[in-house]
Amino acid sequence: MSVKATWLGWSGFLLEGSSRVAIDPHWSSWTGRGQLPPWDLTPLDGIVLSHGHADHCGDVPALMRLHPRAWLAVGQGLRRWGRGLEIGS
Repeated sequence: MSVKATWLGWSGFLLEGSSRVAIDPHWSSWTGRGQLPPWDLTPLDGIVLSHGHADHCGDVPALMRLHPRAWLAVGQGLRRWGRGLEIGS
């Protein structure tokens, strides 16, 4: 299986293969050409956060509302924050 990686701008990437997964999908400061706005991430199967800085996870609550079936993978330090989103399970 091949995987396509698209730079989303800032620190974010979209991986597309058998599923679509966004990594550190911060879009509110995306302004460069060729960078995907959040609606172009549809459908999104999952989100992975490398760490909790706002420029990596600040837009995740809005993305989770746009993609309510997407899973969220976070490290130990973000577990409480992720649970506090009260979106999905």
